[in-house]
Amino acid sequence: MRLAPSTAHSAESKTHKVLMPKSPLPSRPQVENVNIDGPFLRPYTFHMMKRKLMARPKRPLPTNAEQVILNALWDLKEGTVDDVVTQLPASPPANYKTVQSLLRILEAKGFVRHTVRGRAFLFSPKMTREEVGGNLTKNLLERTFQGSCSALMMNLLDAHDVKDEELDELEALIQGYRERKKEQAPE
Repeated sequence: MRLAPSTAHSAESKTHKVLMPKSPLPSRPQVENVNIDGPFLRPYTFHMMKRKLMARPKRPLPTNAEQVILNALWDLKEGTVDDVVTQLPASPPANYKTVQSLLRILEAKGFVRHTVRGRAFLFSPKMTREEVGGNLTKNLLERTFQGSCSALMMNLLDAHDVKDEELDELEALIQGYRERKKEQAPE
C-alpha cells in the first residue's frame, strides 16, 4: 500500500493530510490527519530514502545463468533454442524450457533479439561481449572499489599469480592508453 502525503499541512499542529486507501466500510474517511512525529509516516519515509540510496543500474546486468547463455550465443553468432542448448556445457545438461525462458528474459532485458525463421525463433546477441563486460566491470568498480581503478587493478594482481609477460603486456596497454588519451585531448 503506497501512501503519499499531500502538500497541505499545518506547522502548528505538525500534521499532514494523507490519502488513505478506499475501505469497504462506508464510514471510513478518505483523508485523515496524521501526526508526522508518530510511527505512521516513519516507515514510509525510511522506505523512500532507502530506495533512493539503492538505485538500480541504468542497464540491467545478466545473472550467472544468463551469462552462460550469452556466452553460448556469442560463440554461435545466432541460433535457435536447440542450437544454444547443444552449445552449452554437457555437465550439467541444459533443459530446453529453461534455456528458452532465459533467452526470453535476456530479450526483455535488451541483451538479445529474435527473428522468426519458419516456425523457429532465431536468437542473436544485441550487445557484444565487450559492451556487457564493460557494464559488469563498471558495476564492480563502483560497488566494490568506490570507482578506484587502481584499487581494482591491485586487487586483481594480488589475487592471481600474474606472469612477467602479462605484466609487460599490461604496461604496454597502459602506455598505449596514455598516448591515445594525449592525442584525443584538445590543445
